[in-house]
Amino acid sequence: MSFMGRGKRSRRGSRSCGRGVDRGLVATCGRWCALLLALTVGLLLLGACGSGGGTADNGASPSASSAASGTEIAGVVVTADSAIHDMLSDTMKSSGVVRVACDVPYPPWQMYEELGTDKFTGAEIEMGNALAAKMGVKFGWQNTIFDSIIPALQADKADAVMATMWDSLDRQKVMDFVDWAKDGGVLVVMKGNPKGVTGLDNLSGRTVAVQTGTLFVGQLEEQQKQLVAAGKPKMQILQFSKDAEALLALKSGKAEVEMTSAPGAAYLVQTPEGAAYELVADPAAPYTPSLVGVGVLKKNSQLRDAIKAAFDALMADGTYGAILDKYQARELLAVDEVKVNAATE
Repeated sequence: MSFMGRGKRSRRGSRSCGRGVDRGLVATCGRWCALLLALTVGLLLLGACGSGGGTADNGASPSASSAASGTEIAGVVVTADSAIHDMLSDTMKSSGVVRVACDVPYPPWQMYEELGTDKFTGAEIEMGNALAAKMGVKFGWQNTIFDSIIPALQADKADAVMATMWDSLDRQKVMDFVDWAKDGGVLVVMKGNPKGVTGLDNLSGRTVAVQTGTLFVGQLEEQQKQLVAAGKPKMQILQFSKDAEALLALKSGKAEVEMTSAPGAAYLVQTPEGAAYELVADPAAPYTPSLVGVGVLKKNSQLRDAIKAAFDALMADGTYGAILDKYQARELLAVDEVKVNAATE
């Protein structure tokens, strides 16, 4: 059974306060790119000026100020809800820990607070920490290779996944998703687009890098079928275990283009490390807009329902919006309502 799909991936990089926006890129890509670049500038400023609370230290939930009065995340004090806590299994209530598989780095969703450490931050990490605080437990973050995450859940090495994993009907065969954000794909090329890539319909005969286990692989394979049907030369699809490796293939010339997450790619191209890249200005992007969810195995319905209730509480008390606002990402990532298994394809 294939579970290709996340739409995940790229991210990392230092931040420098005050980098400007490429106005030409905004004009070319339209509203979506403008939103992405606004998000990028906010992240650059945030990273340079201090990320604040909500990090994960040695796999534990927030090292931010925590007391009986609650845990402060993104400027909001999150207090435990006893009714939501009681929804958890006796085992989780006894241990006080929910083991959560993540895949750091992947800005703006997941990032290292400090490179070379196990201190994590980012919109998804902080959202997870807020969920944990509302549920009255801690999230034990486990950095995991993306295509190993579902097997880790099935082997009882993790209880849930927060790794920018896209909800899909295929994945719903074994997992339930609490869908809380939006995502989509874009193409990344070297600065100046020397190979003249214009979009998905322009990949015939090209070498494309992509992260293994993501829905992007499936999108490229579908595009491959269309090329074959049209009698055009096939593309060569190179798969890598980490998005950073796919990006390195592009930089080294092994690939002509990379397919990755739109928010992450927008972040990348505005960092010093990403100055050598640019987004392909395709009006059809983002490709296959999808929902990002917290995933749990179907047998863990108690945890699924507790997470859904915690999200509802975080949306009602303003924490959900505050976290996305911190990362300048509300308009780009926010959903109007958190739902379970909302994917339709």
